[in-house]
Formats: sequence, C-alpha cells, structure tokens
Amino acid sequence: MNVRTDLAFEAREVYMESSEDQLPEGVTYQEDEKEGFEIRRVKVENQQGREALGKDVGNYITVHIPDVEFSAYYPKAAFVVAEEISALMKLNRESSVLVIGLGNRNITADALGPKVVSGLVISRHLKDHMPDLAQNLGRVCAISPGVLGITGMETGEIVMGIADRIRPTHVIAIDALAAKSIERIANTIQIADTGIVPGSGVGNHRKALNQDTLGVPVLSIGVPTVVSVGVIARQTAQILAESQKADVHKTEKAAQQEVFSKLDEMVVTPKNIDLVMEKIAKIISSGINLSVHRGYSLEELEVFL
Repeated sequence: MNVRTDLAFEAREVYMESSEDQLPEGVTYQEDEKEGFEIRRVKVENQQGREALGKDVGNYITVHIPDVEFSAYYPKAAFVVAEEISALMKLNRESSVLVIGLGNRNITADALGPKVVSGLVISRHLKDHMPDLAQNLGRVCAISPGVLGITGMETGEIVMGIADRIRPTHVIAIDALAAKSIERIANTIQIADTGIVPGSGVGNHRKALNQDTLGVPVLSIGVPTVVSVGVIARQTAQILAESQKADVHKTEKAAQQEVFSKLDEMVVTPKNIDLVMEKIAKIISSGINLSVHRGYSLEELEVFL
C-alpha cells in the first residue's frame, strides 16, 4: 500500500507492518517523555535505513501535543520544543539564523510557516543598528517567500538567493506536512536536521532546502495538517471488514484499490484547523525564540513582539 506521510516514525510503522515488526537495519528508534509530552526519536543512520523508510539520513524528533486546554500546556510545550531545537542546532554568540516560513498564507492548512514567522522575535537589524539594545539577543531574520503560483519563483531560488546574500550560519525551515493517521493531525511537531522539500506534504515536490543546497545546517520543523482521503478510506474499509468478520472478494479488493488510488490525490483537514494552527504556530515560534534568544523568559520575549 502506498502511504503518504512526512513523519519519520509513521514511515517506521509502515515498514514494520510489512516486515513482521522488524526494525530496519540502519534505523534506531526511541520513545521518551518530557514534561508529560510524548517524544519519539528516529535516527536514519545510513543508506540502508534511508531506502527502508524513504527518509534522508539524520535525526527526526516528534513531540506529541495532547488535546487539552491550551493555557495549561503552552509554556511547557514551548520549552520542550526549544530544548529539542537546541539539541539539534548548535548555536553560539556568533550564530546567525535565517528562518524560512514555507507555505501559502491564504490557505489555512498551508499557512503554518507564515504564522510561525509572525510570532518570531526578529533581531538582525537591531544587532546591526542598535547593538546596545540587542546585545543579549540572538541574530535572527526571517522571510515567508510564498509559493510558486503567487510569486512565479521557485522557493528554493528565493531562499538560496537570500542565503547567498546574508550568509546565515543556520537555517530553520517551517512547513506543513502530511500524516497517515488522522489522530496526528495538528498535534504532532516533527523536528529534523535533514532539511526539507517544500510542498512534499501534498505531493508537490520542489527543490530541497538542505545543507547541500544552502551550504549551512538546515533544521526543519513541521506539523501534519492534512491526511490523504485514500488513507481514511482504507482505514474505514478495514474497520468495516473486521467488524463484519468477512473477507472481501478479490475483485472487490481490486475495485477498492482503484478507488483508493484516486482518493490518494485528495487531502482533507479538520474543520477547526484555523484555531489549532494558531495554537501550534505559537508553540513553535516560542520554541524558536527560546532556543535562539537564550536567557530570556517567554514573558520577556513577548515584549519584543
């Protein structure tokens, strides 16, 4: 079964379902917990692991955000995200961070990147022109380059042009992802040190943004906001078949697969996506702020906004 997912731990699940629960060679997996948040760590160590999961060599960390009152989990979630970012992105006083907010701000399910950028403490200009005021801040600049259909330019072209001009030491790319399970929509944050391919969540692959193309370490942060209709249809069919305890005839299975293949080209998102996107974007932007502008509290950083 062709399952579309950008989450490394889901790719691991798919592989194990088809290989008698055996973890592929070249892949390590660990489950952890911080401040009550479930964390999964997948590491693709070599080409063998890459071929098994379809994910580039590197570290993939997912933080699951429970469906509880936002005010109750927001501060802790932001600090956990900040810790995971800091663990993968080694920063110092001389670091210069460029944040790329990928996606289309006019489509809610694709607006994660621009929403995160709007919540960042931007400081590059302050460091250059008001150094006394910004001496304890990190150096951060950001852009939301839009999408090809609006700008007429490939995102990779825009980002590479900017990176070549301002010479950041690190890049953070934010984008919406796709999941294979509706339970993970808008409540799972994936942080990876492998870079990102803009548009991959909806099968619209563009030029990769990674260390090979930009020349500096690229950290990607994403949240699944859509799931394939085909995935939902398969899950529903499986539940119905199990509840009826009857095998589906081979011809019926073939007909189902033809329908599913067409449904794979369609994606859906929750009806409350606008609300949950605001919340998850705030967690990510606060996590980035805490990891880059070290020594400040959430309350102090919000003053700069």
